[in-house]
Amino acid sequence: MIVINIFPNQRIQSILDKFQKVILSSEKVIINIHAGIYNQRVHIIGNNVEILGHGIVIINNSLGAKQLGHNV
Repeated sequence: MIVINIFPNQRIQSILDKFQKVILSSEKVIINIHAGIYNQRVHIIGNNVEILGHGIVIINNSLGAKQLGHNV
């Protein structure tokens, strides 16, 4: 299992691209997004990927806007 922490003002997609091989080869991936507004389109390829938000996190991906509350 790996955990990827993303903080405000970071480009989510560029971070995920850096870890793409690890994400594909891991049994479980947790993407931990800290509070902020991320108006970004995000594409994730992998199995058993879980996204956690702390505080109010808004990400805008190909499926539409998604709002994450604390540990949702």
